[in-house]
Amino acid sequence: MHVSLSQIWVYPIKSLGGFEVNSWKIDKEGLLFDRQWMLVDANYQFITLREEHKLVDLVVLAFEPNAISMQVLNKQSGEQLVIPIEFTTNQFAQVQVWEDSVSAMVADEGINSWFSAFLNKEVKLVKKVPGTIRQVDLKFAAPGESTGFSDGFPVLLVGQSSLDLIRQKSGANLETVRFRPNLVVNGLPPHEEDKVANFKFSDFRIQPVKPCARCQVTTLDPLTGEAGVEPLRTLSTYRKSGNKILFGMNCLVQGNGLINKGDSAFVSMP
Repeated sequence: MHVSLSQIWVYPIKSLGGFEVNSWKIDKEGLLFDRQWMLVDANYQFITLREEHKLVDLVVLAFEPNAISMQVLNKQSGEQLVIPIEFTTNQFAQVQVWEDSVSAMVADEGINSWFSAFLNKEVKLVKKVPGTIRQVDLKFAAPGESTGFSDGFPVLLVGQSSLDLIRQKSGANLETVRFRPNLVVNGLPPHEEDKVANFKFSDFRIQPVKPCARCQVTTLDPLTGEAGVEPLRTLSTYRKSGNKILFGMNCLVQGNGLINKGDSAFVSMP
């Protein structure tokens, strides 16, 4: 069986809006630049949409893989912040993301002040030190398998038919960005991605290893930040396992290369 890749999404800064691309680099740590930056509080604890719903107003504008900077747009005010891809402050810190302590570089004061003013509290933007390993859960990955500042895995994949089904069942126009997938694939029955052993592309494999347990972030309106009840209310009626509501698959990447919208992948089942 073959499927096709219908969407590719990159989220450079954890919990900020990302952008869709037609072609992008991918390796064992996921899509290039994906969640390599994040915001931390004064104690270097990670900050996400779960606590700061206002972050829906910030989006990273699309940029090319060879860019030297990126821009963050405040959708409400129209204000933009330019952030260099390479930090030169030589300030380092150990930052906390879930149970992991990760070595990171800290942005300059002007950048940190911009985000602090937006959230009305002291925060800093940090970037994962390139080449450092943030070990993926060893129950699902081999030693040395690494991810950035994602919740735990390099890639999140969902099936287009799974998205279509929750929209149909809920009667809500649920935007794809609520689910924050990296990859969306066409050609599988709803939730069949749960059962796939590998998606074999020409130069690499995407290996689903763990269902993604969804949280309240999926209920946030991406325009206003207001919390509703969907999709969790409807998903709980047919996608609940224990006390978790599952949607999409956390994946590892074996190999590296260029991933393109429209690419075909051979699906292997266990």
